[in-house]
Amino acid sequence: MNPNIAPIRKSMDWTYRTRGGNVAGDSTGGQPPGDGDLKERVEKLEAVLPDIQLRLVRVESKLDALGANTTTKAEMAAVGIMIAELKGTVSETMLAQTKWYIGTAAVLAGLAFAAARLAS
Repeated sequence: MNPNIAPIRKSMDWTYRTRGGNVAGDSTGGQPPGDGDLKERVEKLEAVLPDIQLRLVRVESKLDALGANTTTKAEMAAVGIMIAELKGTVSETMLAQTKWYIGTAAVLAGLAFAAARLAS
């Protein structure tokens, strides 16, 4: 290994920093790494454990509520099909109404011309 890189790697290596300079393969004397403040760290974790558990319960309940209110892919696909059918129905209805409008206008125009011819 390049001697210029070794100090940089040691400063970035988690095992080197937490084990007091012992890199992987070196003995820690049978003691856990970082045993000087390990008890304090464990006590702090145990002190906040009830709060962590409470927050986890809140997160789980929120996820359950979200799961009950979300739609599945199948439901979304069904909605897409219903919208496509509705578009087809609307276009068919508009076409039928337009035909009736033009037909009625033609009949009324014919009646108007017939009435004008009879009147003259």
